[in-house]
Parts: sequence; C-alpha cells; structure tokens
Amino acid sequence: MSRQLAFLAFLTLSIAVPVSGISCHYGTTEIIDNRKFCTAFYFTDTGYAKFGGESSYPENLSTVLYRFQKEEDCKLLRGIKKKDGSGDTYNMWICVCYDPMCNFPFSYKEFSARGYTLRPSYVPRNNDNESSAEA
Repeated sequence: MSRQLAFLAFLTLSIAVPVSGISCHYGTTEIIDNRKFCTAFYFTDTGYAKFGGESSYPENLSTVLYRFQKEEDCKLLRGIKKKDGSGDTYNMWICVCYDPMCNFPFSYKEFSARGYTLRPSYVPRNNDNESSAEA
C-alpha cells in the first residue's frame, strides 16, 4: 500500500510542477520559465521589439489585462510620452498571451504582416491599411 501511495505522490508532484508557470521567449534567443503570462512590445516608430514575461500579476490587473484573455492578444497604445522630457510621443503595440512560448519573437515587419497578432492563425492585413493602424 505504501508503494502505491508513494507512486501517487510522485505522480501528483510530476503533474503539478510543470503547470506552476509557463515559459516565454526573452529577447530573441533566451527563454525564461515560471511566468504567469508572456509579453511582446513593438515600437512603431523604430520597429524595435521586446519580448519577455511576468512572474506575477500587476496590482491594476483589470486595466492591464484589457481584453487579452477574451478577444485581442495585442493592443496599440497611442501617444505614449517619452521619458526624456522632450514632450515627444510614440506608439507601441503591447501583446499579452497565456500559453507556453506564445510570444514568438517575430520582427515588426512580420508582426504587421500577420495582422498585428501573435496568434498562430491570422488574416494578413492589406498594407494600405497599415498606416491607418499606426497613425
């Protein structure tokens, strides 16, 4: 009986440990583990992209999550003030996803061609409409 109990305990721990967090792309070549969700940030003015994940949920969870869990995985934030005091602003796509390795490090060009989404299935966006999404 103790052998069965030990096996059951081992099986329970084996199943429980991997689901404690997900792995995310970090930068373009590294992977970070035990995250609650993965992120991708795309800066429209430079094409720079940043990838990572968070190990805890922010305090203002309802504001940050937007509709990321229900509908959209990415949202365009417009008019973000630069921290250099110049008064200039920029636009940035913020993407949040909840599956392991879901923040694949696409280039900004590929991200825009995919219709501004990280999801595996997408509808290519017409390049004529691209400028209206970023303006």
